[in-house]
Amino acid sequence: MPHQNQGVIPTQFRFTKTAIQQAISAAQLRTDAWKQMEFCDTELPNFRLLVFPTGKASYVTRYRQNKRRTSTVHGDYRVLHLENARELHRRLMFDLALGKDPKEAKKAKATFADVVEVFLKGREGKLRSYADDVQKFTKRLLPT
Repeated sequence: MPHQNQGVIPTQFRFTKTAIQQAISAAQLRTDAWKQMEFCDTELPNFRLLVFPTGKASYVTRYRQNKRRTSTVHGDYRVLHLENARELHRRLMFDLALGKDPKEAKKAKATFADVVEVFLKGREGKLRSYADDVQKFTKRLLPT
């Protein structure tokens, strides 16, 4: 992170482990009331680090889709390594370039029938009661 002049915290810098830790420390030293600070990576456009007063910080990708501003949180900086977060950002931007909606994948949820199918496949051949389990699930629990 570049040298700070007179208490000014730069919001754009090349993300490195050390620079991120310095930015989080500097943000926590702020005395004014603030909800969050956003830092931009100079290496990857739209790749951000969101820092909260509690010290929590997350990697985020900000982008526009269908003329609306939106974002995707990749994960906490303490858990997700910087290179992994950059890779998630690149994949997201690639999907956007192909016209895919990253939020649609999250919306697609498994149905109860899908869960039952996976459960039964895991039990097949392991229990003598497998045939009974199949009958109970298909006749009593799954809608026809």
